[in-house]
Amino acid sequence: MNILFAASEALPYVASGGLADVAGSLPSAIVKKGHDCRVVIPLYKSISAEMRASLTFLTNITVDVSWRKQYCGIFTGIYKGVTYYFIDNEYYFGRDGIYGFYDDCERFVFYSRAVLEMIRCIDFKPDIIHANDWQAAMIPVYYQIFY
Repeated sequence: MNILFAASEALPYVASGGLADVAGSLPSAIVKKGHDCRVVIPLYKSISAEMRASLTFLTNITVDVSWRKQYCGIFTGIYKGVTYYFIDNEYYFGRDGIYGFYDDCERFVFYSRAVLEMIRCIDFKPDIIHANDWQAAMIPVYYQIFY
């Protein structure tokens, strides 16, 4: 089974709490059970230079956010047998910290749309999209409406 695990944070890349623990460990356990489980998170500024250096640029796309289109870079990396994808946009994710900004709603609307648009550009078609916490909550809604 192909599973895309969408979360706003995942160890070892970036963490603020328990979600990062789960997003960093559950996909690895699923992969060990024989499934292809991949993770997609934002490419935050706070991801270390060492971890960023291990990433590969795949492509860039544009993502609709209300009345405008926004740049979205897509990067990938592998950590402990799990493939990670990273959604890049300096305006939304090139900040100190990962939450607590006046436009968090817009940032994660962008992320949700970007995750679904990214699927068209990668060599992976998920059977399940596992959306975690409020930051990824619009993914199933957008999937139902637009995809």
